[in-house]
Amino acid sequence: VSQSQQSNDDHVNIFDVAKDESVKKLKMPKRSVVQLEWDPNSPQIIRCVADNTLCKLNLDKNMLEQLRFSPPAGHRITRMVRNARLSSMCAIGTDKGQVYLYNTDNGVHETVVTNYKEPIVDLDFDPKSEDYMLVACASGQISMWCVQGAFNMDPKKKEIKPMVITEFSRQP
Repeated sequence: VSQSQQSNDDHVNIFDVAKDESVKKLKMPKRSVVQLEWDPNSPQIIRCVADNTLCKLNLDKNMLEQLRFSPPAGHRITRMVRNARLSSMCAIGTDKGQVYLYNTDNGVHETVVTNYKEPIVDLDFDPKSEDYMLVACASGQISMWCVQGAFNMDPKKKEIKPMVITEFSRQP
């Protein structure tokens, strides 16, 4: 079992928690890593947000690769989460209240919603299906979205746009 963490000296340290020892230390070239996530299908790959850009670390090649997604100018990534059942799909939230779905295999992305007035503080996919996603804002608003078919690549099938199913707001 391994875990990763960013240190204050521009390195990402990979630890074997069973042995309580560092197994790899990667230098991050002039990048500030704010979030790390293992790729469940490729144990040598770690997805991360580095300098406000979605990237992946390849541990075998000691290489940091920038993916094709970065938020619009003036927006900062606040949260990135991978769909456990559809590992190529990530959801990305920004400080301007936007949520994007991003396919890490082909680089396709689409804005899910832009009407949140507060930063996105958390995102999560339904662990038992690839159809639903929760979005939480700094205001306390929580929304459940249906994202089924968001990356339908079959030209014979009609594209389905993500839609909100229900919303909860903080009560006064």
